[in-house]
Amino acid sequence: HVVNEVLSELGVTAPRLFVFNKADRVADRELLEHAVRQYQPQVIVHADTKEGLQPLIDWLVQWFDQRKK
Repeated sequence: HVVNEVLSELGVTAPRLFVFNKADRVADRELLEHAVRQYQPQVIVHADTKEGLQPLIDWLVQWFDQRKK
């Protein structure tokens, strides 16, 4: 919440994406997904492998495609 407050105070209105890393270290994936649900848009990743970054890559591809329209 502090980051959002600072960005607001600075007048930043750019789109934001919440990226939650190290998801592979959370044993209960359902609990993790519930905990981050309030942050939108968001992706959950782990940077250990390329596959762990795929949700972020997919989100960015979709976002760029939508901006072209």
